[in-house]
Amino acid sequence: MDRPEIILAPGPTPIPPEVYLAQGSPLVYHRGPGFGRMLREVTEGLQRLYRTGSDVLIFTSSGTGGLESAIANCFSPGDPVLVPLAGYFAERFAKIARAYGLDVRTIDYEWGQAVKAADVAAALAKVPAKAVLLTQSETSTGVVHDIESIAQAAKDAGAMVVVDAVSSLGAVPFDFDGWGIDVAISGSQKALSASPGLAFAAISEAAWAAQAEATNPRFYFDWTSYKQSYGLKDPESPWTPAISVVQGLQAALRLYYQDGPEAAYARHRLLSRAIIRRGSRAGVDGDGHPCARGHRRRPDLRHGAGRRRHHPGAGPGAAQGQSLPHRPSRVLRPARHDPRPGRRRARAGQAGIPGQAGRGRGRRRGRLRLRGVGPCASWSPSRCRSVASSCCARTSRSTSDRSSPGVTWRWRSRRTTRSSSGHRPRSRPTSSRRPRT
Repeated sequence: MDRPEIILAPGPTPIPPEVYLAQGSPLVYHRGPGFGRMLREVTEGLQRLYRTGSDVLIFTSSGTGGLESAIANCFSPGDPVLVPLAGYFAERFAKIARAYGLDVRTIDYEWGQAVKAADVAAALAKVPAKAVLLTQSETSTGVVHDIESIAQAAKDAGAMVVVDAVSSLGAVPFDFDGWGIDVAISGSQKALSASPGLAFAAISEAAWAAQAEATNPRFYFDWTSYKQSYGLKDPESPWTPAISVVQGLQAALRLYYQDGPEAAYARHRLLSRAIIRRGSRAGVDGDGHPCARGHRRRPDLRHGAGRRRHHPGAGPGAAQGQSLPHRPSRVLRPARHDPRPGRRRARAGQAGIPGQAGRGRGRRRGRLRLRGVGPCASWSPSRCRSVASSCCARTSRSTSDRSSPGVTWRWRSRRTTRSSSGHRPRSRPTSSRRPRT
């Protein structure tokens, strides 16, 4: 059996053992009181995370499904919306709106730049729009936009504010009521460290009023069906939900609130600074001004991240107008036990090629150390303080990948003696016995 992977992607993120155990526990009937109690607890936990007293609905889908639910419920064909484009997922939001027949107007930014409230205000003053579709944390560039000031500019112009908070909710502060947000979408597999499969939507009273007037077709994502089912004595989902994922989300929220949001925000800032500092030393500048970079769980370290050519056209890091061959995400695989406290060795591999990373001899080896980042640093601080003082990752890269473009690091390679064939000779134990003749 292949060693487990330590994922270094924005999501899905590593899952704590408690969440795995919860997902593996016996299922509860989704029309019974047990599921109703669980759904009520999860909904209240998400309301606390959003900082809202408004309704929060949970869908069995990815975050993209949650975004589609916002477009399907709040708008009618031909409604004008404004979308600031500063990355791949903002462009996806615009594509969903166009698919439902909305009149999409854009503000185009160079990828890596932050959206400015003044630009949004100027665009709305020139041509009014029913809503502004925003992305808080642009996963493809790592930039966190100032949603508070942008939302204020949109509200001053009389527009609704719909926010994609899929990769930001739980990692950076979010104040749904305080910022005047109308709809905010997030997902289970990002900062909350739960399994993929659930999307959440926080919905204001103004959004409910818009939903009553909207004429876009909807069925599975009809908010009214969910609200009616949540209003029962034992709350339930209108359709069969991913029960095991909801059980895991319940456990993930309990872990999250053991230390609280502020501790999570501080941990993400630490991880962000560590990655940016180490990447800068190696010549990986990243996207965006340092003041605009996001404090997400992890930056996107896939093929050429931080470069203008950094992703395939079908993937979430594709540069504007480019279509490149797909390259898999970088991951780490645990290699062997390290008896030193607070340390763990790992090997660098590629997702989608199980078992091939680090095999054989004659590999290029190096060492990367991030102070303050432990092997379980993506989990609750109370569970990883004993190992979060330092983390040592030993990585290797197969010879077939040396000429391939990818993330560039300055490795401090170990000096070894190699034979003419390129392999390092094995050391043989000394023996006092004479060879047999």
